Amino acid sequence: MARPVLLFGMMLRSLAFTRAFSSLKPAPSNFQRRVVHYATSDELKMDNIYMEWSLEDDKILHNNRHLSPVRLASMLGRGMHGVEARMKKLTNVDSTAYRRLFGGEDIQNTDTKENTSNKLTPVKEVLRRIQWDPTLPASSFSIIHYDRVEDTLCET
Repeated sequence: MARPVLLFGMMLRSLAFTRAFSSLKPAPSNFQRRVVHYATSDELKMDNIYMEWSLEDDKILHNNRHLSPVRLASMLGRGMHGVEARMKKLTNVDSTAYRRLFGGEDIQNTDTKENTSNKLTPVKEVLRRIQWDPTLPASSFSIIHYDRVEDTLCET
């Protein structure tokens, strides 16, 4: 008895499926399909990641600000988050990047003012850069820390 009920349920689902999709019409003849462009490996190279932003890079970024961050990152050979961060700096009137792009100030004078602060770079940021920056070989670095229990400096 279970078998006819199962077949009847499957027939009802099949009938509902065909009714739902039978009202769909074929696309008109002038319908243009959307073409999706997949980036090649050459377009995805991030050759300029962790490199200093040049004035030319800033001009390209500002002139193409209407494009998506992914497209801008592939154009400039940088990471998407780096492009987003740079765009924020270029829209902030107090930043050095904005002054360099629009004000024409000498960037060396403004950089020295900002670099004189006594802020240390967080360890997490330093380790992340050593790990992911292809221009820095990780084998060139070692970490030295103070072991309070043994009262010595340890190198890892």
